[in-house]
Amino acid sequence: MVSFRRRTGMYKSALSCLLVLMLCLSPLAVLAGEMGTVHTNRGGNLNLRAAPSDTAAVLASYPSGKWVEVLEAGKTWYKVSVDGLTGYMAARYVSLGNVTVVTDAKVSGAAGYINLRQSASYSAAVLATCPNGTRVKFLGSSNGFYKVQVGELVGYMAQSLVRLDDAKTQTYAYVRTNNGGNLNLRSTPNLAGQVLASFASGTQVAVLQKDGSWSKVKVQGATGYMASQYLSAKQGGATATGTATLFNPNGTGIVNFRSSPKLSGSNIITTYKVGTRVTVLDRGVDWSYVQIGEALGYVSSWFLK
Repeated sequence: MVSFRRRTGMYKSALSCLLVLMLCLSPLAVLAGEMGTVHTNRGGNLNLRAAPSDTAAVLASYPSGKWVEVLEAGKTWYKVSVDGLTGYMAARYVSLGNVTVVTDAKVSGAAGYINLRQSASYSAAVLATCPNGTRVKFLGSSNGFYKVQVGELVGYMAQSLVRLDDAKTQTYAYVRTNNGGNLNLRSTPNLAGQVLASFASGTQVAVLQKDGSWSKVKVQGATGYMASQYLSAKQGGATATGTATLFNPNGTGIVNFRSSPKLSGSNIITTYKVGTRVTVLDRGVDWSYVQIGEALGYVSSWFLK
């Protein structure tokens, strides 16, 4: 029989979890300093304007994949800073990425709650007791447990008691430096960004957004930017399988260089001329992961010879 004191403590923990959760679910605005990237429909340039209007003076134009700092986020226009200029860009062409992966956690047993534990073990200390339907941030999995965040608390929940109803696919990569040294995590997607931390080769990172030469990542609780050329899709780093030459069986003189191995929903980082030599890191039936200069990306395997 559960004592009155124990039940009271359990209910207090559940109430604490709910209060933290209510704070966690309040609407969030885009904060100054949030980075976004230019994404135009056909890979063309996006105008930076002096005012939030299609008729305002054009201060500059930037290609798809260009990182910009979002100062204010409106419904149709973003006030941004880019290359020392401040102006406005059409919101529909600026992607802010998806920083957190959120899913529903629901208890499948009759108890009506689930324990958030300090580590991935049934004997670990209980940080909070959360009722059915509690929303959590899904951070990963380990030893039969899900690592999750509830409000400000980070802990573990037994997988057998959690149903991930709307979990989104998360892309992971691994740090791969040429000399086996550390890779810097920076506050902004450029070499001038403050170094937040450094991570050794082989460290796993969650890729939140990847464009051009920089990737927005989350690693060991910290969010920042890493040079894409030092991130590998394979643990232990990608090893070259050979070289190839780009050609286009459709007869055009260029080949698209993409951010992911697919046509739909894949950003075209840039294009390369037929005849360009590439280093093949992973060759598949339909898509190949390649390196061209210092850039890493995907091209159709049918366009390699």
